[in-house]
Amino acid sequence: MAKPEVISEEFEGYIVKDAPPTVYYIPDFITEAEEEYLLQQVYKAPKPKWTQLSGRRLQNWGGLPHPKGMIAEKLPDWLLSYTDKISGLGAFAGKSANHVLVNEYRPEEGIMAPPTVYYIPDFITEAEEEYLLQQVYKAPKPKWTQLSGRRLQNWGGLPHPKGMIAEKLPDWLLSYTDKISGLGAFAGKSANHVLVNEYRPEEGIMPHEDGPLYHPTVTTITLGSHTLLDFYRPVDQTQTEVPQTEESRYVLSLLLRRRSLLILQDEMYTRYLHGISSVAMDTLTERVVNLSVAGGQVGETLPRGTRVSLTIRHVPKVCRANLLLARK
Repeated sequence: MAKPEVISEEFEGYIVKDAPPTVYYIPDFITEAEEEYLLQQVYKAPKPKWTQLSGRRLQNWGGLPHPKGMIAEKLPDWLLSYTDKISGLGAFAGKSANHVLVNEYRPEEGIMAPPTVYYIPDFITEAEEEYLLQQVYKAPKPKWTQLSGRRLQNWGGLPHPKGMIAEKLPDWLLSYTDKISGLGAFAGKSANHVLVNEYRPEEGIMPHEDGPLYHPTVTTITLGSHTLLDFYRPVDQTQTEVPQTEESRYVLSLLLRRRSLLILQDEMYTRYLHGISSVAMDTLTERVVNLSVAGGQVGETLPRGTRVSLTIRHVPKVCRANLLLARK
C-alpha cells in the first residue's frame, strides 16, 4: 500500500499519535445475522454500482456530494434502518444521515490518511538558531507590528481574499522555507509567506484558526524559548444549554521546544482552534501529548523566556503587482 506523500518518510517517527481524541469504537454494534444480511445486500448491487479505486472499490448511496450541493437520492431500505439507528445516537448533532459509502477492502488493500501532527526536535542547530534570531532583530523598526500579546513581522506579502501581492522573501528565510517545502509539507507547492512572532513571558494569543487564505498546513520553527501550544474544539452552535468555556473545549497541548519544527495539517488545522496562554511559567500535564519526543515529565514546570516563532505557510492565491497596475 502506497505511503502518503505529504511528508518525507524520514519523519514518520515524529508523528504525534495521541491527537486528537475524537474516535468512538463500539464492538458488536450489529449481530452476526445483521452482518450476513448486510453483506448479502452489498453484493446484490448491480455491477455498475461499483467504482474501482486504487486499494479498494466502493458503492455510493444517497447522491454525489458536491461543493454546490448534493442531488439527494433516496437510500435503499436495507441501509435506512442503520442510518436511522446511528442518527438516533446523536452522531450528527440532531440531523439525519443521508449518505453512505460502501467500501470493499481485500487483503493487502487499504487507504491511508496522512497524519495530522509532526513534531521534529532539533530541526535546526544552535548556530542556526542564533543566526535566525540575529536576522530577526536586524529588521528595521517599521517592519514590526505591535499587537495585543505579541509583536510580529510579515514577510512575503499580505494575504487577502482577492490575492496576496507577493514580495520576495529575504535570503535568510528562503533557505528554511525551501527546506520545509522540500519535505512535501505543502503538497508539492513552495512556502511563500512567513510570520515572525515574538512572545515575551506572560504574552500569548487567544484560541483561533488560521483560515482559508492558506494551504491547510502550518509549519512553525521555535527560537529562543519553549511554549505550550493549546488546542480547543470550536464552539458548537447547536449546543446552547451548557456554557462552552475555553476550559470545557480544551483538548490537548503540544510542548514546542526551541529549535523544533511543528507541522499541523488536516483536522488539526481545519477543525481545531489553537492558542498560547499568557503565562510566565508552564506546568506539564498528561494532556501534553508529545512529552516522549519533546522531552519532559508530567508535573515539571518550565519558566518561559522570550520566544520567536517562524510560521511558514503557502498562500495559494497570489497577485503580481505589475498585473494589478496594468488593470488600473
